[in-house]
Amino acid sequence: MELLVKNRYQAVKIIGEGGFGKTFLAIDTHSQNQYRCVIKQLLSTSKSSQSKNWQLFIAEIHRLQFLNTNPHIPKLIDFCEQDNNYYIIQEFIDGENLKLELNKQGIYSEKKIIKLLKEILPILKFIHDKNIIHRDIKPENIIRKIDNQQLYLVDFGASKLLSQQDPYKTATVIGSPEYVAPEQARGKTVFASDIYSLGVTCLSLLTERSPFDLIDLNNNWIWQEYTREKINKTLCKILNKMVCFSLNQRYTKVEEIIKDLEKIEEKKHISWQITTALVIVSVLGLFNINNYHNQKEEENLERTKKEDYNKENIIHNQEKLPDQNKSVSEKITLKSDKELEKEALEGLILLTNIQDSYYQKNGEFLEKTPYLPFGQGHIFKIQKLSSHHIAIIALAKNDNLKNFVTMIWGGNPNTKENISKQKNYKPKPTDWGVFATHNLGTQTTKYAIRFNNCETEKPEKKYPHFTHLKLTESLPLSYEELSCPQGYTYSLSMLELMSQKASEVPPAITYDVRGDNLTIKD
Repeated sequence: MELLVKNRYQAVKIIGEGGFGKTFLAIDTHSQNQYRCVIKQLLSTSKSSQSKNWQLFIAEIHRLQFLNTNPHIPKLIDFCEQDNNYYIIQEFIDGENLKLELNKQGIYSEKKIIKLLKEILPILKFIHDKNIIHRDIKPENIIRKIDNQQLYLVDFGASKLLSQQDPYKTATVIGSPEYVAPEQARGKTVFASDIYSLGVTCLSLLTERSPFDLIDLNNNWIWQEYTREKINKTLCKILNKMVCFSLNQRYTKVEEIIKDLEKIEEKKHISWQITTALVIVSVLGLFNINNYHNQKEEENLERTKKEDYNKENIIHNQEKLPDQNKSVSEKITLKSDKELEKEALEGLILLTNIQDSYYQKNGEFLEKTPYLPFGQGHIFKIQKLSSHHIAIIALAKNDNLKNFVTMIWGGNPNTKENISKQKNYKPKPTDWGVFATHNLGTQTTKYAIRFNNCETEKPEKKYPHFTHLKLTESLPLSYEELSCPQGYTYSLSMLELMSQKASEVPPAITYDVRGDNLTIKD
């Protein structure tokens, strides 16, 4: 394959293709063992489609960043714009999807379906807790990894971050027709839509038939007629409730299904205990049915008392808690565009300080983007430009916000060349110069950074292009030596914020980079 993304990720073969683009199996040519990865290419064929494709691109990145901490969801490795197309690089899961597994191994047993639900439901709960709906759960999007035989949920291209302003707003109909919930087919997607799709996936695996074949002319599910073994009554109730056409009768939360699944194991355990007890007492000739029933009645009475006590506590605690059924818009305070832009600038300040500390200690930049617990209007990304330069990008998620970029140089300012350059430098009246961090002069280290802050001239979602920049390896002293990408200008907004910060007393909090996250030092 000729596709090479960021001069690093080499496409090997196409493994998927759709209306929005292609998916490639690829290798990371910069890794020692040339690790395999996945390239998702989002095509941008015309100017009219570019805006929509940009929105899809940014939205998927945003969702994947939210989900990057779950070990059973392919990790986001990198993303970029190249040759008018958008690319997302993800972890490759080496295995087979459940559709292929079904074709090879045949119908799933009851035991295998229970195991599947126990593995997938916690992943689905994690997604829903992040306010994300997958919208395309089906056998093809669940992969069993070869090395550990565990299940992974993939393909979040159709997923949706639930709107804070209108969680029930009609959206584009996305998903696979056989597995799509009725309300999703009408453009109204909710968390229970994923539950429906997972339930239909289970029915398809239990019967090895298309879901369309499992509904009669009266719109009733008849899947039990096609199973090869008698299915546990409790499991039947769970699956039937998952695939109810009516939202009022369907499960609304994943936790409810997990709780009902536990009852199957409890009943099996109790049944085993009773059978064992009967065998033992009959062998000993001491079987007494009345005593046995009395004992069970006492246990049931005690259990009932405990359940009543627990219910009272639950009711009592629920009175203290806020209403969990309130809409997202009622629970989240919406921020103005100005507040969101200020959060983005504060995020850039924090990430610049982190890079400064890391570079002074290691003589190289931190290339991974730490997760920031704020800045909900922008997506942050670190892009390496050269051995001496990186850019910290704050990409706007909507057209009302500006994009921001911090250009950073790193190196040794105390070389003979740089000392001479500083000594002979004569700034121009029109030159903005470059910034140094607040650590300058307080620490004697070999390495230091310089930086400039840039912003788009007007609110727009514009990915920065760095190809035409002239980057100097020596210490930059003028704005021209550390200039902004095309379409960006010197950030007066950041200059104003930095002036405000300089007059404030700094908080007694320091941050530490551990893995991909920020933690507060004690």
